[in-house]
Amino acid sequence: MRRSIAAPVWVLSAFGLAAEAGTACKSACRAHEVFVPAGVYTPFFKSGAGIRVVPVAPICLREAPVTHEEFLEFVRTHPQWRKSRIKALFAEDSYLTDWQDDLTPPAESLSQPVTFVSWFAAGAYCEAHGSRLPTVAEWERFAGGSTPSNMTGVTARDDTTGPGAAPFAFAMGRSAPELANTALQFPGIWEWTANFNSALVSGRIGTSEGADSSQFCGDGIRAVDPTNYAAFLRYSFRASLRANFALKNLGFRCVREAP
Repeated sequence: MRRSIAAPVWVLSAFGLAAEAGTACKSACRAHEVFVPAGVYTPFFKSGAGIRVVPVAPICLREAPVTHEEFLEFVRTHPQWRKSRIKALFAEDSYLTDWQDDLTPPAESLSQPVTFVSWFAAGAYCEAHGSRLPTVAEWERFAGGSTPSNMTGVTARDDTTGPGAAPFAFAMGRSAPELANTALQFPGIWEWTANFNSALVSGRIGTSEGADSSQFCGDGIRAVDPTNYAAFLRYSFRASLRANFALKNLGFRCVREAP
């Protein structure tokens, strides 16, 4: 009888320790951050002939992209990132183009996500706040949720559907199922990732016949799920970027490793 009850006691103990660890991680997240538990991420493209699963560690994630008002405070204290002073290497001419001058963002959009920000500037902002940009794996882990065609419902914080949604907004982020009831917000913009240029959308694979087929079919032959159009759009968009780009519909948010 003792052996029969020992295993359940150990199991319950293990679950208790896991629960305590999860609670500790959540409490370590700051205000306006969401705790994202450990999970896995399946890359959109196959690795050779197989499907690769990537483990993703727990993180503390900003619930919404950085706003104009928050970025204004950043450039006040970091003048090298103001639009009149930034070096061409770090941002193209369109950097903060919707700001009237170095310290005057659009008054009506102070609480809206800042865009026209380069990868370099986004990374500098996160670093100044003790955080960093999310990796592709992390972003897809928390924001690569189902598209409207196979969703069972849309949360009130989701601005990716409806008549006012931006074009391709359905591909710009949707909470993972277990995060659906959190404060995560996706206002319909693309978001920078730390390793945005790590995925190639086109390229030759295998024989010349396979390569031709891959290019003709939009590289769908390499996709784990060729029907996941939202994921393909994200990978295509990332592959088109350069680190100094500053685009109208491209913003960012920051993450931190959960202790």
